[in-house]
Amino acid sequence: MLRAVSATLVMVGHVRGLFFVPYANVTDKSWINQALYFFTGLGHEAVMVFFVLSGFFISANVFRAFGNERWSWNWYLGRRVTRLSVVLWPSLLIGLAFDSAGLSLFGTEGPYGGGTGYDHIIAVPVADRLDWTTFLGNAAYVQDIFVPTFGSNSPLWSLSFEFWYYMLFPCLLVAGFGRGLIPRVLHGLAVVAILLLVGEVILIYFFIWLFGVAAFLAPPHAALARRGLPRSTALVATGVIFFLLLIGGKLHPLPQPVGDIAVGIVCAVLVYLFAHMPSKRGSREKTVYGKLAHLFASFSYTLYLTHLPALIFLCAWLASIGNKHWQPDLLHGAYGLAIAGGTLAYAFGVAQLTEARTDQVRKALFGNRGG
Repeated sequence: MLRAVSATLVMVGHVRGLFFVPYANVTDKSWINQALYFFTGLGHEAVMVFFVLSGFFISANVFRAFGNERWSWNWYLGRRVTRLSVVLWPSLLIGLAFDSAGLSLFGTEGPYGGGTGYDHIIAVPVADRLDWTTFLGNAAYVQDIFVPTFGSNSPLWSLSFEFWYYMLFPCLLVAGFGRGLIPRVLHGLAVVAILLLVGEVILIYFFIWLFGVAAFLAPPHAALARRGLPRSTALVATGVIFFLLLIGGKLHPLPQPVGDIAVGIVCAVLVYLFAHMPSKRGSREKTVYGKLAHLFASFSYTLYLTHLPALIFLCAWLASIGNKHWQPDLLHGAYGLAIAGGTLAYAFGVAQLTEARTDQVRKALFGNRGG
């Protein structure tokens, strides 16, 4: 559910940013609208949650593979590359289709020009990032290293971070704890090469990813093995701290990446507490909540990668017929909810052709090695 909510926060943040006026221009600054702008302004923090969750789950797979003596790069790459690329590569083509059609139909006067009113989401004209070199660079996970993000799809920046963390972590593990001098030296050299390739920013955010690893490695506290007050108190207290940190970060922003690191630390504690909550095996998955969590998480990655080009196309069409940024009143709030709901439905449909087929593609390409 954390993953699903995080992807949705990124999407609704773009809905608000594209279709509604900035908070400074809101005429009715009621507590409802303040809350609306607060929760729709957490997209960047949501990506930090993605990093922590990724570190938690990926390291779990790697450690278990090492522990079971079934680790191999073929197995690992079979899982990781298909997981990312089965959604990324179609998303690049979908973005190309939306952006090309949008530029042809609506030109650069609206959001595609990256002008005033949209520059907080589209920093430069979309046409400047729609070439094949940029396309292929994004497909190879070197966006924000050698090429910019492709077209209007700025959320692609985090994919290069994720991919190189996937590569860096097992290299570090083998270099530090692997068997044989030569494999350890070779993996150590690979670590150095990756660090030189990705640069300082991606390296700094690797520490946030490692907070997820720490959440996996940390042993369960004795109090968490029992049902009752200590577990509930720890979870509620951490949740309150997390919420207050987000509020404080909006009211008094910390310099980056300090603020992101703080979010990552508290999120890792939350993940740790959730992971060590006692429950009967399978009991949560059978509840309505469990089914909803599984449903929305099953297309959260697709939602993250495909929503923005579609929203920008819709925004450009509305701008072409004279639409202005909306005030957050009841009517336009309903419009925003309809757009967000339609975007969820659109991403779910795309996911049935991409994300839901991950295991099939994995087995077709790698057989049992990618299983």
